[in-house]
Amino acid sequence: MKLNKLLYFKTIVEQGQISRAARVLHVSQPPLSQQLKELEEDLGVVLVERKARKLEVTREGWALYQRALQILDLVDDIPTEIQRHQGEVEGVATIGCSALLMSSCSKFVFHLRKKYPKINFRCLFEDTSALEHKLRKHAVHFCVMLPPYSRTGLELFPLSITRPCVVIPPSLQTEKMAEAANRGGRLIYRNCTKNR
Repeated sequence: MKLNKLLYFKTIVEQGQISRAARVLHVSQPPLSQQLKELEEDLGVVLVERKARKLEVTREGWALYQRALQILDLVDDIPTEIQRHQGEVEGVATIGCSALLMSSCSKFVFHLRKKYPKINFRCLFEDTSALEHKLRKHAVHFCVMLPPYSRTGLELFPLSITRPCVVIPPSLQTEKMAEAANRGGRLIYRNCTKNR
């Protein structure tokens, strides 16, 4: 059933005459009468009884009129509904997280929730190999974890949420530890103890 037939029928009922409905719809009367006849034939019922200069809506006609109002209102609301949701992402996302990175993952999810308030994030904490398996089986949407053993078929995006460091009490500091930290490209020990 075409929407224009519902619109025509709705207008005929509201105007009470086909001639008046034709003027409102800016169509000629004979095609409008033909549309009404086709609608009645499609449904196998009489929707209006023609009496002198007035139309009388049958019980079936009133039932169709009520349904036509609902359908046409829904159609009218489509542009508003689409614009309202434009650019919004919503749903549920499951994030796998290595138990070693639990605090980093919490910070990451906090930022995601602020950016995407309509998404409900669920976290799953497991070891890296179990997470890699779940990721490949699509049991999680993405993971925050240490780099997997096999990178085949996976995309990795480094996060700079925290900088790892070795934390020791000053009494255990040795010259060899400072040298090892320097060879790694950063003074990890100094960075960590500086803020004590």
